[in-house]
Amino acid sequence: MYLEHLNLAGNFKIKDGVPSSFGNLTRLCYLDISDTKTYQWLPELFHRLSGSRKSLEMRGPLPDLSLFPSLRELHLGSNQFQGKIPQGFGKLSQIRILDVSSNKLDELPESMGKLSNLESFDGSYNVLKGTITESHLSSLSSLVYLDLSFNSFHTATTSLDLSRNRFSGELPDCWMNMSNLAVLNLAYNNFSGKVPPSLGPLTSLEAVYIRQNSFSGMLPSFSQCQRLQILDFGGNKLTGRIPAWIGTDLLNFRILSLRFNRFYGSIPSIICQHQSLQILDLSANGLSGEIAHCFNNFTLLYQDDSLHGNPLTYYLYIGDLFIQWKNQESEYKNPLLYLMTIDLSSNELVGGIPKEIAEMRRLQSLNLSRNDLNGSVIEGIGQMKMLESLDLSRNKLSGVIPQEFHQALNCKVLIDHPTMIMLNSVVLLFKSVPDMLLLDPISIMAATPIHKNMMMMRSSHIWSFIYQW
Repeated sequence: MYLEHLNLAGNFKIKDGVPSSFGNLTRLCYLDISDTKTYQWLPELFHRLSGSRKSLEMRGPLPDLSLFPSLRELHLGSNQFQGKIPQGFGKLSQIRILDVSSNKLDELPESMGKLSNLESFDGSYNVLKGTITESHLSSLSSLVYLDLSFNSFHTATTSLDLSRNRFSGELPDCWMNMSNLAVLNLAYNNFSGKVPPSLGPLTSLEAVYIRQNSFSGMLPSFSQCQRLQILDFGGNKLTGRIPAWIGTDLLNFRILSLRFNRFYGSIPSIICQHQSLQILDLSANGLSGEIAHCFNNFTLLYQDDSLHGNPLTYYLYIGDLFIQWKNQESEYKNPLLYLMTIDLSSNELVGGIPKEIAEMRRLQSLNLSRNDLNGSVIEGIGQMKMLESLDLSRNKLSGVIPQEFHQALNCKVLIDHPTMIMLNSVVLLFKSVPDMLLLDPISIMAATPIHKNMMMMRSSHIWSFIYQW
């Protein structure tokens, strides 16, 4: 038979069973049996229709569809289905698209995890509750779209790591019920759209990693997340000014990375309120104005004694961070254990280098390259005993290179008479090496430039000074 569309809705008196001829409806693709109130013959109907179509849209009560093992698509959205999703759904081995959205379903069976061919599952706008376990997701190897937003899941989950997958599309704004979530890692996917505002009220959050996605728009407020210590939003398309709540409300920050986004405006001085800040990376944005003269408020970066601040949970140590270090970009595991860095490179910053930066004695890496900074190189550089990487290249610095550079380098100054030199590029990669090989001092004559590149090296440690007269 060639019937494709069958509507039996509202026929309350259908009660004599299903004609055997229904088994011949091989082209049936739409079936509406809502409001029939004759559910007793539904199993027989499904049995008659079993295998008749590979795509079937139904309306009415949600049955056990285990009799349809060859079903490829099933659209049950926008109905009044109630109760559990039957375990038999796990036997739909060929199903690719399953839509049960906008119903009143309250339980997701673990058998759903067996649907290895399932590509799209929409269970949004129901009353699904309970906990999503590993069994629910164990064999969903073909899944590319999953929407469980607007349900009633309640979970004690404290860490959710979905990083390094191929998830795409907008992130559902449905996080308000995950009140125990401490660590969220969505890094290295292809999520787009805005960062969901429902993440903001999660007061248990301590670390959020969403780097290397395609999130856009302005940051929602995380001002209620008083425990937040790590915010890694690098490598997205976020825009706007750096929000004030970053400095006023979140005083436990250890890591703030907004690198490679589209932020503009000045760096707010209120960011200096973060006394526990350990890693600050605002590189590759459109930030302008002068560098604030308050970086010496970063207590953790200038005190010589042990680490201060709130203790970190175990979960924070399992993260990693992408950092430009010693003139190359690398990913570092457990950065909170050993790294202290500031990277403001590749912006539009102007003015001089604040002298307060030299007070950060525990700083290991400072990158101010690719800006429009002018003036002289800061005095007091020799106080930065821990400094291993300093990049001031591609600015407009001038004047005298401080003689105390040799204290940081633990070697003799190579410049005999450096006055009146226009410093166009400086890249120092250094580490204290007691037996470091020294070249003979090179006298620089203002009228007769000898070398544009002067290098000394030992092993893997390279020290380069690049001058232009």
